[in-house]
Amino acid sequence: MALGRSWPDPRRLADACGLAAIAVAALQLVPLPPSVAAVVSPEAAAFRSQVDLASTPDAWHPVSLDPALTAVSLMLAISALALFLTLRQAAPAHARRLVQWIAWTAIVASLLGIGKSMLAPGGQVYGFWTPRQSNAAPFGAIINRNHFAAWAVIAAGILIGGFMAHCARRYAQAIVRARIVAILSDTHGLWLLFTLALLTAALVFTGSRAGVVGLVSTGAAVGVLVRRRANGRTLLFATVVAFACFAAAATWARPDRLVARLSAEGSQPGMRAVIWDATIAMAVRYPIA
Repeated sequence: MALGRSWPDPRRLADACGLAAIAVAALQLVPLPPSVAAVVSPEAAAFRSQVDLASTPDAWHPVSLDPALTAVSLMLAISALALFLTLRQAAPAHARRLVQWIAWTAIVASLLGIGKSMLAPGGQVYGFWTPRQSNAAPFGAIINRNHFAAWAVIAAGILIGGFMAHCARRYAQAIVRARIVAILSDTHGLWLLFTLALLTAALVFTGSRAGVVGLVSTGAAVGVLVRRRANGRTLLFATVVAFACFAAAATWARPDRLVARLSAEGSQPGMRAVIWDATIAMAVRYPIA
């Protein structure tokens, strides 16, 4: 019985997680009586007494320490979930078009990031916008290089899936000799590979450690998800070609900075431990806020 039990629908699980996250954020804006707030977030009253001189102990307050910012984050989360659901609904009918638009966006964003030193020597965004923070590390049109890396990981997952689906449709029934000829004349497949290679090079240029780990994990996850829809040999071929392009792009990007950052991370493990300890302590003091 246990072996025959079916797994839950991943889409319903994703919807439930998204709605649960939004509900938790919305509940933080609901004013609570002091007795309930003291149980939910014991340190909140002391915090408000220090930052808000007009606050009274018997007033009802939401759990959020900054309701205005929580409301903005809630609207952003609702917008992101709505965009996710809209794209998922449109994907079956417009999957190829979505992949093409994401690929073109990836090409432009990657070129802007890779050529930033030539296009904007002063570090300005688009050549004329200066970031407000002095320690900002813009990459092309993105203010934070880690934000670009996060977007690149998401885009790469979609592009890898599109490339594998394209290979499954085009090469599944072809013999080896005909498959090689088809590959050399497949402009769409080569264009997707070029986009993936360029995106990989841009990701290496950012020096984001989490981005590189996320890219490798995304490629493996996409390969597992599409294995049931394509021939095993076709998937193996597409995977080998994709990773060869990734390796070539990473080598061309000269990952000296990334390697140096990985070495620095390994030589200073205590820094991360201090950050994690402080984060855990803050989560204990403010478990919901």
